[in-house]
Amino acid sequence: MREMNNKKKERPAEWALALLDRCEYACLSLVDGTKPYCVPVSHVLVGDRVYFHSSPRGYKAELLAANPRVCLVAVADVHAIPARFTTEYSSAIAFGMARRVDDPEERRLALSAICEKYAPTNPHREKCAANANAETAVYCVAIESITGKRSE
Repeated sequence: MREMNNKKKERPAEWALALLDRCEYACLSLVDGTKPYCVPVSHVLVGDRVYFHSSPRGYKAELLAANPRVCLVAVADVHAIPARFTTEYSSAIAFGMARRVDDPEERRLALSAICEKYAPTNPHREKCAANANAETAVYCVAIESITGKRSE
């Protein structure tokens, strides 16, 4: 992995994980072989793993099956500073390997965590997580490396 150009902006891995955890969504970059492909995902961080749900069919599923190497990018705290011709922001970039979650218990726990993050006040979230059918695929990204950056 390349080193960050401006070391003053670099943040530790723990900071980057916390940012990834609090972001509403992340952009998932996949390897196509001929062109880049990036798509937003609603994710949740559980330990050092990222989970997201998706359709079990389609371009994203095909790319993940063909090449599980991924990059996740999350950005928060964005504020344009017109007087300085710059932007303040916080970002995290994580690299890892994705896999489809087939274990029923891991799948239920991941869906529960996703529901808790995105629908914490919905009283049906546990039932929804437990009853998700085959039309909902769950993926796990094992983070191999993560970097954080804060531009002020």
